[in-house]
Amino acid sequence: MDNVGGAGIDLRTMGLMRVIVTRVADRRVEHLAVQAPDDATEQELARRLDTSARDQPVGEHRGPRIPLVHGADLDPVPEARTPSTPGVTSAGVPRLVVATGPDAGGTAPLPPGRWVTLGRDPRCDLTIADPGLSRRHVRVRQDRDGVRVEDLGSTNGVTWESGLDGEDRRWPPGDRLLVGASGVVLVPRPPAPIRQVLVGGRLEVEPWPRPTTTVPTREFSTPAPPDRRRVRPPSAWAWSLPLVVALAVAVVLRMPWLLLFGLLGPAMVLGHHLGDRRTARLEHEEGRAAHEVARAAHRAQAEVCLQQELDRLRQQHPGLVSVVTSLNPHPSVALWQCAAEPLTVTLGEHVRDSGVRLEGEPLRHLAAPLPLTFEGPLVLAGDRATRDGLARALLLQLATAYPPGTWTLVVDPDRPPGATWDLLAWLPHTRTADDRVDGLPVVWGRDLVLVEDLSQAPAGATRVQLLGPTDAVLQLPGQPDLPFRPTTLGLARARSLARTLAPLQARRAADADDGTPALPGEAPPLGAIVAWPATPDEAVSGWRRPGTDVPLGTDASGSPVTVDLVRDGPHALVAGTTGSGKSELLRTLITGLALRSSPADLALLLVDFKGGSSLGDCARLPHVTGMVTDLDPHLAARVLTSLQAELTHREARLAEAGVKDARDLPGLPRLVVVIDEFRVLAEEVPEVMSGLVRLAAVGRSLGVHLVLATQRPAGVVGADLRANVNLRIALRVRDGTDSQDVIETPAAALLPEGRPGLALWRTGADAPRAVQVARVGPPARGGSSWQVTITDDVWAARRVLERGEEQGPGEDGLGTVAEVLRAAARQLGAGPPVVWHPPLPAHLDAVPDAPGAWALADLPARQRREPLSWSPTEHLAVVGAARSGRSTTLRSVLSRTPGAWLVVLDLGRSLEATELRRHPGLLAWVEPDDLAHGLRVLDRLDDLVRSRLAEGATGRDPVVLAVDGWDRFVDLVEGLERGRAEEVALRILREGPAAGVVGLVTGDRSLLFGKVSSLLPHTWAHRLNDPGDLLMTGLRPHQVPVDHPPGRLVGMRDGVEAHVALPADAVGDPPPGAPPVVCRPLPRRWSPSGPRPAWAVGGDEAGPLARPDGSVLVLGPPGSGRSHALALLQAGRTPVLVDPTAPSGRDELEDLLAGAGPGGLVVVDDAHLLAGTPLEDVLVQAVTAYRLDLVVAADIDAAAGAFRGLVPLAARHRTGLLLQPTSPGQGSLLGVGVPVGDLPLPGRGVLVQRGRCTRVQLAAPDLGKG
Repeated sequence: MDNVGGAGIDLRTMGLMRVIVTRVADRRVEHLAVQAPDDATEQELARRLDTSARDQPVGEHRGPRIPLVHGADLDPVPEARTPSTPGVTSAGVPRLVVATGPDAGGTAPLPPGRWVTLGRDPRCDLTIADPGLSRRHVRVRQDRDGVRVEDLGSTNGVTWESGLDGEDRRWPPGDRLLVGASGVVLVPRPPAPIRQVLVGGRLEVEPWPRPTTTVPTREFSTPAPPDRRRVRPPSAWAWSLPLVVALAVAVVLRMPWLLLFGLLGPAMVLGHHLGDRRTARLEHEEGRAAHEVARAAHRAQAEVCLQQELDRLRQQHPGLVSVVTSLNPHPSVALWQCAAEPLTVTLGEHVRDSGVRLEGEPLRHLAAPLPLTFEGPLVLAGDRATRDGLARALLLQLATAYPPGTWTLVVDPDRPPGATWDLLAWLPHTRTADDRVDGLPVVWGRDLVLVEDLSQAPAGATRVQLLGPTDAVLQLPGQPDLPFRPTTLGLARARSLARTLAPLQARRAADADDGTPALPGEAPPLGAIVAWPATPDEAVSGWRRPGTDVPLGTDASGSPVTVDLVRDGPHALVAGTTGSGKSELLRTLITGLALRSSPADLALLLVDFKGGSSLGDCARLPHVTGMVTDLDPHLAARVLTSLQAELTHREARLAEAGVKDARDLPGLPRLVVVIDEFRVLAEEVPEVMSGLVRLAAVGRSLGVHLVLATQRPAGVVGADLRANVNLRIALRVRDGTDSQDVIETPAAALLPEGRPGLALWRTGADAPRAVQVARVGPPARGGSSWQVTITDDVWAARRVLERGEEQGPGEDGLGTVAEVLRAAARQLGAGPPVVWHPPLPAHLDAVPDAPGAWALADLPARQRREPLSWSPTEHLAVVGAARSGRSTTLRSVLSRTPGAWLVVLDLGRSLEATELRRHPGLLAWVEPDDLAHGLRVLDRLDDLVRSRLAEGATGRDPVVLAVDGWDRFVDLVEGLERGRAEEVALRILREGPAAGVVGLVTGDRSLLFGKVSSLLPHTWAHRLNDPGDLLMTGLRPHQVPVDHPPGRLVGMRDGVEAHVALPADAVGDPPPGAPPVVCRPLPRRWSPSGPRPAWAVGGDEAGPLARPDGSVLVLGPPGSGRSHALALLQAGRTPVLVDPTAPSGRDELEDLLAGAGPGGLVVVDDAHLLAGTPLEDVLVQAVTAYRLDLVVAADIDAAAGAFRGLVPLAARHRTGLLLQPTSPGQGSLLGVGVPVGDLPLPGRGVLVQRGRCTRVQLAAPDLGKG
């Protein structure tokens, strides 16, 4: 809502004013909420209020016409009044102003030769409600020789702030008259009146900032007073030596009288000493006198500097003096001069140290202003009269020092603050709770709180405790209390000042002459100046003669103003500050173009970086081929790429037809690109500028037009772009520099506030012309523009005007015309060309019309989208962070890749319950805890690659190695056989494509920078935790999407963006022929069946295995199933069992072994317990002598260091079973390095037969047998 004065009314319909005026009727004050034409007068309002005179012609009213102004007080007979002429009455006359005290803010002119009386009596010229004043206290008169002051026999007398004798009858220049508790200042030269322009019931003024002043620090330091010079007494040698010499001479010469000459020496010494003492005394007296003179001079200079500092402080913080002089007797140049300064108010006067120091001690101000920076909340506590008086003084200071827009007083109109605070409704800074708040918000009751006692104050607030009319304490959080004398403002004076402020509104000043052309009046609806179709047939009729010339608004004479992008362009630049109507101008231009040409002749591309709030309605037009509402570098670059592709397409069309201009090629529609907030685009995505410059350079001949809108064009519209922008439109801008940058004149900065849509436009070197932009809407319906509502209080009047504003003067916006145009386009079968596809969807079930595609790619450079399918001839890698959709991508690719064999390394268990488990071509499935199986699978694939390469045959069925989680794969196999699994996998990826073995790999950033990255020709990236990783691969910032939902991909090769389709339910038929590789995982538990059950399963087929013949060595840790393995290996034979825990006697054992005979079987469990015992020697000798088969079970770690005995004897046959091996070296007894990494399951191990290792799983014991 634009700031248009005290009522806070948003004048969207120019030409109508909405004001509040008052009148006295039946001895009560009525507030009139008036809606009227902007040139209405008080006489016209009076005629409408007076039913007897309503039919009287306006011309029969005699007297001057008084314009109707917001806040006016209507006299009973308005014809008797004369229009106010600011600056005529009392201009230049000195004024007396009550600056401080319990009733400050009063003022009276001091005309020459007339006495002005001050006192408590209402009949005085200047009444001051101060208990310390007499009824008639003092009078003042301006004479030729100065200003005379005469005490009228007051009780408390008259004093001067400077301390001069109160009997002095002349007003000392710059001094302050003290009467009672009040201070009166003389303003000899009041500020000059400010220029006012009447616009729609408001008075526009141009505030100018005041010069900044600083208060320097001064220090006066007098050297210390001189000390008296010390005169040393004469030496004894000086007076005694002459006497001694004289005595000696007198004795030698026998002349006693010579002793008289000896007395001359002491006499001379004494005289010199006395003279030196006198000189020192005189020098000391002279130095003291000079010191006193210097000290007095410094004291006088310090007093002068102290007074100068006080004057500067009062100029910097004038308090109510500035309030009075800025509004009385007329608004002056002192109004709103602190717009660029922090919000500061003056609470009153206090005692404070100055910046002047004398002899190291600061001098004190006894009545310095007490400023307070308003940062809220502020709590005022005390008796109601003093508290409200201080609050009124503070609010009026803010209202006259800072213009609307720098701060806003927020008041809830449904709960007004009371009858004594109706003045708030008149302040131009006041807004209701539902209005837009400009600048710093000051919420009544929250940021400014009035309470009876400080116990009701919120914690952490700045508090003022008012102890009386002349005594208060400021309490700042974390600082000591500061006493001061408050300055309060009476209710009547505050109301008068607020009413004076009511019609005023700020207008920006510019350093230029007032060369603004004549301004138009009311903004008409667009339907009033262009045909507004109501049916599709009417729309089709309007499209019969397409063109780019559209009415934009009206000029000062009310005639339509037409702009033509072909004639006046080809490109346009629009500038305007917030609230100037820039977005409405764009909507008018877009709607006018849509009404003028069909979608077959005109296409619109809208770029709105306000989230669609500016141009959102226009997206419903059938001409719109695309709309961008979000600001990020990726989408901005995408739009630019689409536009460049469109330029290339148009250039090809023109070259094919053999013409040089789009106007010569029928069927090629014009494209208008509208970019709102162009400055934000240029700052956020600077690389876009070069593309727009090229578009602007070739756009004319290719039929492409740019409309660039921004708040401030300075710095973003370069010379290359400006050279092709011929049509320039400037609405109201903040300063003359912005206006100069657009239309080469500062006139746009002088356009009034509160007039959205009022603009200056120019083409080429023509002079600027004014236009009132039409608002989008149908022709206005008939009706009266006058509406008058009588209310009892000003808050009710505000509510009336606000309700009227919400209802609006008529229908605005596209309304139903968008649907009419869409119906007309369907009737003609016309549509705009596809210039820009909307962004990819965040969810894609399947790619339309492409059942074999796993993703949909966005190709703005080709102006189309393409399905992505994968032929398993090259590797495909998918990079992404957790939960970015990389596993889903793998599933989607595999579910749409028929005719391939599949090997899956599901290292994150994210594929377990998916459709891949049912894949007809599944060869092997590796889980993360079965690394030995994974290594065996990789070995088999490596063997397959080698065999196929050796055969050299082509056309083999492809085999896909799907690794879900390459980073986890590397971590898991790092300690497995010294990382051999990673080496095998890398070799498969390096050599596999030539043999029909390809990889489908997912993982984190390691796929971009690890050893595997060079082997992956096609890499797509999902969202990463650090987007900078994508930039390190060579992608440019605009190629990285800001919005990266799960499933969104970016190609590492060319930056193409794509989105993954969800996996298909059906996975297709299996490949023909036999599987090239069989490598099934071992069961975690296996129970045999059949009449002759097998003892174990193993190998790549995971099938039953035959029992090994001869001697067998069984090694394993405790709990690995050694004893059960012995039982399985001895099945069907009668062995000699040796239990080390309960050994037989030597003789008995020898007899048993001898009785077994050749080919017998000896089974020893826990053979490591027999190591080095005589019983072991017996067994070794008997087995060797009788050629017995030996099946030995031992602890795998204990048997590692055995060099003799049963374990080495059984190992000679190189057949053994290693259960749960953890190191390849544990097979050294059998002469092999065993594979490791298998599951630590009972019965899981490796069968070694003559150097060949086979992973096995022993048959589980039958738990049902007792």
